[in-house]
Amino acid sequence: MSMNSVLMISPYFVPRRRVGALRTFKFAIHLKEFGYEPVILTIKDSMSLASPAEKKLLSKLKIIELSTPVDRTNRPKEEIHADKKRGIAAAWIDRHTPSDTWIYFYLYHYARVLRYAKKVKPNVIWATGDPWSSLVTGSMLAKKLRVPFVSDFRDPWTRSGISLRDRSAFAHYWDKKLESRVLKNSSKVVFTSISAEKDYTQYFGLPKDKTSVIYNSYNDQVDSKNHIRDNRKVVFQPEDLNMVFYGTFRRLSPISPAADLLSEFRNESQELYKKIKIHSFGIPDSEQMAYAEKRGVEDRFIFHQKVKPEEGEDILKQSDILLLSTHPERQNIVPAKLWDYLNTDVPILSVLANPEVGNIIGETNSGAHFHPDNSQKAAKWLVEYALKKQKQGIELLRRAPLTGPQKENITSQAKARQLAAIFDEITADD
Repeated sequence: MSMNSVLMISPYFVPRRRVGALRTFKFAIHLKEFGYEPVILTIKDSMSLASPAEKKLLSKLKIIELSTPVDRTNRPKEEIHADKKRGIAAAWIDRHTPSDTWIYFYLYHYARVLRYAKKVKPNVIWATGDPWSSLVTGSMLAKKLRVPFVSDFRDPWTRSGISLRDRSAFAHYWDKKLESRVLKNSSKVVFTSISAEKDYTQYFGLPKDKTSVIYNSYNDQVDSKNHIRDNRKVVFQPEDLNMVFYGTFRRLSPISPAADLLSEFRNESQELYKKIKIHSFGIPDSEQMAYAEKRGVEDRFIFHQKVKPEEGEDILKQSDILLLSTHPERQNIVPAKLWDYLNTDVPILSVLANPEVGNIIGETNSGAHFHPDNSQKAAKWLVEYALKKQKQGIELLRRAPLTGPQKENITSQAKARQLAAIFDEITADD
């Protein structure tokens, strides 16, 4: 029996460290186990910073890379800041382009992509967004080749509540039109949260059997190396209250929830405030730093260099508490780092708007959840936790690990199994 083929359109792919790249990667490395050989169509990454473990896994995958002369997603910060001055014309194009400016790249390469797709002869096409242009491209290819199409709405599109770009009325109108076409042409629409699925089902009137939810998984596809403990690049001081935000503070994941929490924490206890440190990875932009300075808490943040994937688990496990937050307007988001947090025995402090996250934390008994408007309550909880650490020591505050079935459910293999089941369902009549 020959193996089925799936063409996976993922603008970003490992070795990029973006959530979208990792989501596709985690699916792809397991799909063969369930009868589907993935062929990944992605934008070439010029930095090639894959870890040894990732390189080993990448060598087993079929990857089609499209080169671009301009890639503003992987550059030093000084270039990004300089790019803000690139001119009125480029800013105008950004503002008025439907979906995103990668659409021009896909249109330019469309004939070539179509040839690749015909050569692959996929049984199904899958695409993830954002960038939303990948969903548009995947929808076009699937319609042309007359094969089922799965659209992976990793983040909500027009229903996100926040936009990184200033949108013109023209672009906003066509965003809605294009999104509706993608949804109509999809055999299945996949979301990463139940709340996003519910919102889209109600707003667009989608049939219940047309949607599904596949949460992200924890970072189990790379090996945690045994020697890391003896060669740590990041070491926390045990006398501090070390809180880890495993990511970079940026516009979509702003520093404001953490800064507001610290401000309230200081009001509760000046003495304990001197002990708390929030560790994150990557340097925030000036907007985030300005907010921390405005709240007068900038001295409580420590910004480390980004670390390799195989170093992440050790960093999480040596922390006292794990901070989960995102933009308050992203009310349908379950942050991907939640699943990495759940793979530890470290309590989670969630400060975000989506109650679905609170349900997950409650069901797994893994910490506490507060709405961003309740930062004072979150600070009181944190003060109690800090006092317990002083009296009992951190080891007694560790939470019970997930049960075997709970942990299995958040592995990348389990999520690939879910995706393969969707492929089986929509190709059953072909």
